[in-house]
Amino acid sequence: MSSNDYLDNEAEESDEDYVGSNQDEDDDDDDLEDDKLSGFVTDKGESSHESDSDSVTAGKKRPHDEDDIDDDLDEDDFDLINENTGIDLQQRNKRFRRLRRLKSAYDEESEDDDDILALPPEADPVAAKKSIPAEKPSTAADDMFAEMSSDEEDDFIVDEEGRPIHEEEDEADEAMQDANDIFKIDFDFLDAADEIDEYEEDDYEDFDSQDEGEPRQRPAKKKTTKKDRSIFEIYEPTDLDKRFLSKRDEKIRITDLPERYQLRKVAVTKATDSELDNESQWIYSQAFMNSSLSNQNVNYGSGTQLMITVREILALIRNEGLEIPFIAHYRKEVYRHSLQVDDLWRIYQWDVKWMYFSRRKENMAKLFTKIQQYQYDKAKNTHDFSTFNAKIIDAEDTARLEECKTYEDLQDVYNHFLLYHHKELEDLRNESLNKTSKSDDNAKNVGRDSRRRLKRRNLYTRCEDNKISHLALKFGLSPERFGKNVIESYQINEPTQYEYDPKTTAQDYITRAFPTVEAVLDAAVYTVAMQLSRDPLVRRAVRLAFYERAKISCRPTKRGKKDIDGNHIYSPFKYITKKPIRDLSHDQYLQFHKAEKEGLITHTFTVEPSSSAWGTYADELKQYYFVDGFSDLIKEWNELRGRAVQKAVEDILFEELQKELRERLLRESYEYVIKECCHKIRKEINIASFKIDSENDDEDNIEPYHQIMAFAFVSDRDIASYACVIDGHGEVNDFLKLNNLLKASRFNDAQEDPNRIKEIKLIKGLIVSKQPVAIAISASCRQAIGIKKELEAIVLELQAEEDLPSINVELIDPCTARLFESSKRAKNEFPEYPPLLCHAISLARFIQEPLLELTQLLISDDEEILCLRLHTLQNEIPKSDLMEALMIEFINCVNDVGVDLNLCLTNDRYASLLSFVCGLGPRKATALLKILKKGNLHLRNRKSLVTECGMGPNLFVNCAGFVKIPTDKVDDSDYAEILDTTRIHPEAYDWARKMAIDALDYDESAEDVNQATVVHDIIDQPDKLKDLDLDAFAEELKRQGFGNKSITLYDIREELTYRYKECRQPFSSLNPEQVFYLLVDETPESLCYGQLITCRVIGFVHRRATKEQIDRVNPERDPISGTWTCPLCYSDYFKELSEVWRHIDNNDCKGIAIGVKVALDNGITGFISTKNISDKQIRTPEERVKIGMVIHCRIIKLNTDKFSVDLSCKSSDLADHDQQFSKPKDNYYDTESEKADTETDMKKTKKKQIPYVKRIIVHPSFHNISYNDAIKKLSDLDNGDALFRPSRKGSDHLTLTWKIMDEIYQHVDIREEGKANSFSLGHSLWIGNEEYEDLDEILARYVQPMAALSRDIINHRYYFKASDTEKKEIEKLLLSEKKKQPSRIPYHFSASSKFPGKFMLSYLPRSHPCYEYVTVTPEGFRFRGRLHAKLDDLLHWFKRHFRDSIPGSSRSASTSQETPLTVVPPNVMQAVNNLTNISQSQLMSTLQSIQQKDDWLSNNSVPPYANYNYQQLSTGTSEGQNTNQWENNNWSAAWSVTKPADNLNKGYSVDRDNRWESPHGNQSSHQNDQKRESQRHYDRRNRGHRDDRYRSHHSRRT
Repeated sequence: MSSNDYLDNEAEESDEDYVGSNQDEDDDDDDLEDDKLSGFVTDKGESSHESDSDSVTAGKKRPHDEDDIDDDLDEDDFDLINENTGIDLQQRNKRFRRLRRLKSAYDEESEDDDDILALPPEADPVAAKKSIPAEKPSTAADDMFAEMSSDEEDDFIVDEEGRPIHEEEDEADEAMQDANDIFKIDFDFLDAADEIDEYEEDDYEDFDSQDEGEPRQRPAKKKTTKKDRSIFEIYEPTDLDKRFLSKRDEKIRITDLPERYQLRKVAVTKATDSELDNESQWIYSQAFMNSSLSNQNVNYGSGTQLMITVREILALIRNEGLEIPFIAHYRKEVYRHSLQVDDLWRIYQWDVKWMYFSRRKENMAKLFTKIQQYQYDKAKNTHDFSTFNAKIIDAEDTARLEECKTYEDLQDVYNHFLLYHHKELEDLRNESLNKTSKSDDNAKNVGRDSRRRLKRRNLYTRCEDNKISHLALKFGLSPERFGKNVIESYQINEPTQYEYDPKTTAQDYITRAFPTVEAVLDAAVYTVAMQLSRDPLVRRAVRLAFYERAKISCRPTKRGKKDIDGNHIYSPFKYITKKPIRDLSHDQYLQFHKAEKEGLITHTFTVEPSSSAWGTYADELKQYYFVDGFSDLIKEWNELRGRAVQKAVEDILFEELQKELRERLLRESYEYVIKECCHKIRKEINIASFKIDSENDDEDNIEPYHQIMAFAFVSDRDIASYACVIDGHGEVNDFLKLNNLLKASRFNDAQEDPNRIKEIKLIKGLIVSKQPVAIAISASCRQAIGIKKELEAIVLELQAEEDLPSINVELIDPCTARLFESSKRAKNEFPEYPPLLCHAISLARFIQEPLLELTQLLISDDEEILCLRLHTLQNEIPKSDLMEALMIEFINCVNDVGVDLNLCLTNDRYASLLSFVCGLGPRKATALLKILKKGNLHLRNRKSLVTECGMGPNLFVNCAGFVKIPTDKVDDSDYAEILDTTRIHPEAYDWARKMAIDALDYDESAEDVNQATVVHDIIDQPDKLKDLDLDAFAEELKRQGFGNKSITLYDIREELTYRYKECRQPFSSLNPEQVFYLLVDETPESLCYGQLITCRVIGFVHRRATKEQIDRVNPERDPISGTWTCPLCYSDYFKELSEVWRHIDNNDCKGIAIGVKVALDNGITGFISTKNISDKQIRTPEERVKIGMVIHCRIIKLNTDKFSVDLSCKSSDLADHDQQFSKPKDNYYDTESEKADTETDMKKTKKKQIPYVKRIIVHPSFHNISYNDAIKKLSDLDNGDALFRPSRKGSDHLTLTWKIMDEIYQHVDIREEGKANSFSLGHSLWIGNEEYEDLDEILARYVQPMAALSRDIINHRYYFKASDTEKKEIEKLLLSEKKKQPSRIPYHFSASSKFPGKFMLSYLPRSHPCYEYVTVTPEGFRFRGRLHAKLDDLLHWFKRHFRDSIPGSSRSASTSQETPLTVVPPNVMQAVNNLTNISQSQLMSTLQSIQQKDDWLSNNSVPPYANYNYQQLSTGTSEGQNTNQWENNNWSAAWSVTKPADNLNKGYSVDRDNRWESPHGNQSSHQNDQKRESQRHYDRRNRGHRDDRYRSHHSRRT
């Protein structure tokens, strides 16, 4: 949109055009308010107009040319527009019609006129991101952010006098065949420039140079035949633009200004001192002092010095035409003390915004003047000012406009203007239409114009038409005075109280539109609310308060609750409540926006009052609008005033400000993400080209870079790999196709494939012949590590055999190479090469010069650089903004490095860097190279840019310092300038020579001092420069009027010491973490700690037992099957004990199973230790997983060096209830809301569960009732009673509910089979694996036995009436009993409410209580995996084996489950230590005695006290056994006893173990326990005899 266009900006806009600016806002207000204002009656005529006009707007636009609108204006209108805007619409329309005849691709005038305050895309990245079809109808606030049409954007490119520069599409007289030939080769404008200029020499006319008052005539067009058509007629304008062939491109080429300054949306123009002052203050306040709403951690400092610096930078940009890289390198004294290079670009970008802002401000002033003049003329003719609604544009309005400092202020003033002066705008437009309707040749448009003059109606205009605005005046306080109250937070202006009550006053305003008093008062409230909401002071105050107090809250959607788990990227802010806007950091709001766009969360803004005394923020503002008093009259008017403020603030302002806040937060997030993307690309391009550290490096090498070798392959071994070598210019020198490179590795296969051996020889030959300085390997798959090791071995071998120099072998990130292999560039440059070879070429080029290879991605037509992963949210950023920011990074880097112009003539790839040089661009760089190529010139020095290439002074100043010319390649030394090889700018050559002369102590006045050779001398002796007093030299230059040049002088000394020193970081190898993620093709976000993954079990991991572990093993025997189990690998198929030892001695034992090996989908391996397989204790992993099983796991550790991960599949880790693996939550995360939502969802889920199906079953115990009804029914019955009811699992299931005791009920699922239909009972009923015939059998065989057993426990004398949830009460009871009788082990039963059908057995062996469960089954009591028919059997077995390991728990379980051995008797250890001192006969005798002991124990069915893990079924006739019978045995002399079995019979009785009943009278309980455990421990360690091992050892000795 041309911001000077009178049709868009001033009074002469049609009613339909007016809709585009403020009418859509009114339509929105209609939709919002029509429902709220009940009782309103709309006139039929008005309704018809509205519906008629709405249909025109909502439907498809009438098919007419926009030129017809402008043709309706007469000559006076065109002159008026030209006078105020400088745009000749007559000439523009003619030009557009010519373009349509040529079927040009240039856009016509926009059908929809944009608002005067349209914010350009570059000034508003949010608007640039939005797609036009998806936008909602714009409101008055939206018009500021509307986009501009393509033609109007052209008007922003202005010449030095501020006039728009339009693209000229004048025709050129060139033959068709010549044009086709030009396009087949790379068509350049300079090739056809002579013919085009010759054709248009007499015809071309600069439209912008004509006088404004003269009608612009199109030059006479030369008749062309089909053969003589111009290229502008033959080719599409877009094709011409791509090759920079338009007249505008030619003008940019020849203009002595930086190309980027000319291409800017608002061209750089000269500025006066006053404008620079205003702009610097504006940029200082907006760009550096205006803090962001969210926390972006940006601090630019403050002070007048910073503002002065901003002004100096603006003066350099606008008045001197110096581009940012020049300022950054050669004007460091201006900014270095307070700003960085990025801040210079920030000033440059804000200069564009200032141009837009100032232009809009000027246009607003013109519009105000126009309306003011119209009001004056109207009043002069009618002598009546009442027609203007008592709102005249005066000095206050003008002053308010002048005080606007931000876009928001300007928009507020514009909204205020539209509210009060929209009728004047309509009248001006209608007057223009009336004039055009009377003109000739427009009679056919009268009907259409009359329709266009119809006024669009909305609620506010209806209120105005019915004089409701007069009633609004009765509220007693104008919006302007109320705004001052709000700004000052004090009631400076008090309302004037009207003398009559509201209802009486409203009687005078009843009309057809508002037929009742209530409707009139509602309309008055709405009118006042609109006026208050449009007042600039009110908007400013509310905006500040809204931004300061706004808080954001997030809630997941229904889909978000399901998809966002604890490890999801959105989980930290899934539930956020009232988080202050200032606490939003970095790109957090962009994540909110993205999540909401994906339908996962919703976020809202709320505003809280400053004090808890106020209800809402609107209640605070009401106090500034109320009249103090207590009369009914005052209360009634205050009630209306309060309603008006409430509606203005909450219904109007908050809605608009929320949109502003969203856009501003988005803009700040965009800036952060763009900054992060630039930071990452800066790290990539700031890596120097690969160089070797060699003292013999030949500086006369004609090639700019070293030769590089590269390998590219994929994981599929059937696809051939490729190796290539590129020369110093990046061209392919040689390549190899390797079909067998990945098929085997000579490190792993001794008999290697002969074909692969041949390929290895070819690789060696290529390395020897080309001698690359580095070998690059694509890090695209796991095989890259093996290839790297093999190539390193080959290089070492060749260095020893062929005396080759050092060659680095590096793994390289393949991202850039992947983009090249699939790009159009690869197909055009290497049409016959396979993609993998192109991949290898790009890889070698990347390590050779990263900046050059990445530049190709930036300048490609497909914007390939955006395919690089720079940030997780980069796709949310407008592409144009991101590309512009990345372009700046490349401009900075290229100018830091410098460009060899002569190399650009021979290397087309390198020539692409020239367009990034300061002052140049694609057009100027191409023209410069064309001149040099056409003249077959070789640039000998920087002065040749002016003398031979015709470069202008401004362009030369900008680019000279960044064009380096190596003097060693200049043929004639007379033309060589050694300073041209440095970064020293030609303007400072004299200072550099002066420094050289002073450093060498030459006499400057001597005639024999050669100014040219003195620099050579100082370069050979750079150490002498350190003695110079550069500060004194800087003071002298400042005295001479050169300004402060202190930093420049130090830079000159640095350059004379190190000419064009590499400022980039040296090449460095990838770290292990980078290699890991590249080879597994993952990112730190997709593969990280706590990530949930799926994997497949591929094997079990065992660890060989050590000698110490073997010595401590204790094979176990199953008393039922009689087989022995290896305690290491748990193999249980051994029939004899000797087979176990033979299994261990022969190394057939795999060892201890330590975990599971799994494979992930990305190819890496994982390990799950045994302890992380299940929350329950397991002996071996085989108990839970099998090979080939797919399981869910969570990552608990990343082993990047081993390319593996440690995993856990425990249920607790997968559920992660303690948030151990979840992402850290936000500080404002609302856990309570999350729990409430979870409970609500669970309730809803339960309600949605399928209800039970009523069954037709005739049985007294069956009832068609629900769960709650069943509990209620059984509560009045006896313990052991049961009933049957339908099951929610379906019609083939029943549920058995039986009462164990009060408040404890067990529910058992019954599966039915053999059903006749869905309602009948099945012929067979199954509970688990047990089958029953009918319900009676279930009651008899299942319920009644369990009820009887339950009664046995309940009636037991040690039953304690407490549930398992009351362990503290049980513990108190046990401790009190233990305290009374320390030698006794107290125990008690209690019913389990957590597990109905189980009873908890609690006992206290020593100081810590133990808790175990006893399960009641129809067959008996199940305890520790054993079944006992009677309770006495259970207790007798328990008292003997309570110290045994609990099945399913480790041997090292805590004392709360078992009491482990803590003391080893010294006599046992002494006996073990004496083993080496006894004779062979003694050892054999002892082993035979121990064997006899075991035989006796087995034959007499004595429990094996040495190992309590043996499981035996109790027979019902228990034998009481004294566990203390071993206490007095002296096992220290066991080796000399021949028949220990005799000792076993002594003291063996069936007496009751009195520890469970009464204290032991003879000795303390602690001593007995210690002896007993020592005895058991020793017996366990020495069981097994190892007779076979001894026999084999004895036979070897003999």
